[in-house]
Amino acid sequence: MTFEQFKKQVDKQCWEDLGCSIDDLPDYPLHDDYETLADDLAYVAPEDVERQQQLIKSHVDYTIQDLTSEVLADSNLGGVQGVDY
Repeated sequence: MTFEQFKKQVDKQCWEDLGCSIDDLPDYPLHDDYETLADDLAYVAPEDVERQQQLIKSHVDYTIQDLTSEVLADSNLGGVQGVDY
């Protein structure tokens, strides 16, 4: 999976969950999440497509959860301070 493919999947989910594009959140370290995914995929056999898909979905879901918490923190809901990357 390339970074652009990962970004496209995250962007699709971001639109569905947050109503904005990943490009609207430029301070999020998306490439770091992709590198973690690439590292994890390196340990999966190329023919194990099902496991690869599970890992990709898991990493996309994690990224969306992290984005959601960052958006909520940055909006100052609940008095929580956001992280400045």
